[in-house]
Amino acid sequence: MTTSTTKITPPLPSKRKIIQTLKAKKYILSANPTELPLILLILLILCLPLNLKAKSDFERLGDVLTLAPVGVLIVSVGIKDYEGALQLTAGSLLTQGIIEVVKRSFELAHKNGHSIAFAKRPCCDDYKGMPSGHAGGAFSAAGFVFYRYGWKPALPLIGLGILTDASRVYAHKHSIWQVLVGSAIGWGVAWGLTTRYKPRKLLITPEISTDIAGKGVYGLQVAYTW
Repeated sequence: MTTSTTKITPPLPSKRKIIQTLKAKKYILSANPTELPLILLILLILCLPLNLKAKSDFERLGDVLTLAPVGVLIVSVGIKDYEGALQLTAGSLLTQGIIEVVKRSFELAHKNGHSIAFAKRPCCDDYKGMPSGHAGGAFSAAGFVFYRYGWKPALPLIGLGILTDASRVYAHKHSIWQVLVGSAIGWGVAWGLTTRYKPRKLLITPEISTDIAGKGVYGLQVAYTW
């Protein structure tokens, strides 16, 4: 008695499915700057479940939205805009540096007996409320996208920045003036450091012609824009 075994091989993906997969990967790697808000929102939504726990949801949302510069940085690197990524990093660091220096200056002034009620946090006896670092971080990202990629992709980022400001006021961490000053610092630094995005493109085309003697001339024409 003989027995035979049949080996079942899983079907290979069709050529059409492979092409669709490759196109999807190519789409992700060559994301257009106008798609920045959608990609950023996806990144932020993925972060939400990890952060909305202890505090009120709206306050925690403001904490999460301060990651906007990180999300924009990931997208800039993804579209190979390394110059923009460098500008964003420098702008974000400078924004937080300026805000921290101002905060400590007001705190020191309070300890030396000066009256600086505008720098006091609404929630407590803390005089490092002016300006808001959360607001500065959110609007440094929004300002970067505005001056680098245009006003259309910047609109959702501006909306996220406004939500960040509102969450800080709602949580009594800052006054309205404190978040406005922080937002202005972030936007101002972005205005000073950001240049317009110009994709670099290399175009190579064959050139076939004839010379005066009627002989064929073959070559390549190279065009590079920046």
